[in-house]
Amino acid sequence: MVTEDNGSTFEWKNEIHKIYYDAKQAGSFYGPIKLYHVLKKKDKKCGLVDVLNWIRDQEVYNIHRYRKTRFERRLLVRLRPYETISIDSIYLQDLGQYNSNYCYIVTCICLFSNYGWAFPVKRRTMAESDAVLRPLFEELEGQIEHCITDRAPEYIHSSIFEEFGINRYSLTSELKAMHAEAWNKILENLIYRCLSSRMTLRWLDFLSDIVAS
Repeated sequence: MVTEDNGSTFEWKNEIHKIYYDAKQAGSFYGPIKLYHVLKKKDKKCGLVDVLNWIRDQEVYNIHRYRKTRFERRLLVRLRPYETISIDSIYLQDLGQYNSNYCYIVTCICLFSNYGWAFPVKRRTMAESDAVLRPLFEELEGQIEHCITDRAPEYIHSSIFEEFGINRYSLTSELKAMHAEAWNKILENLIYRCLSSRMTLRWLDFLSDIVAS
């Protein structure tokens, strides 16, 4: 633990509170390790034990704390960013009435960089999925070669992958789209922490902030 005078202690505690509860900040609603590294980048003099002690006192963190799951992953050769992406969905039907009837989030992750995207949709249809994926495919046109999805109809019957020259395939083993599922777990946990901190059921207003952070 870093020993600080009262002024320095107040400074980093004030800073950590602002970071953790602001969805636009890097490290917001994450665990102690990421939060600690964000503080170090800001040159705040506090130790990892200090951050651990602080976060354990946060009700939002404790309510939605979960045991980390190590997802077994299929070995994939990734040579460059965006070469292979994985797509999946988060189900939030119970909160649809509070989010303008948006009940699902289409999630994507780059298997090389672990950079993620998230797009709210009202229904799990091919038309809605294509509509949110098209701008991403246009932005990265020529860079995405492979896309891993589950066997949901909106993906296996869609022609958008062929249109952009993307090789879409599904995995039938237990490994499936594990990269996207791991991203889903992180994102869903961040969403519920932010909902609890704001005492609201509307995630639509801050989804883009959480993803960007």
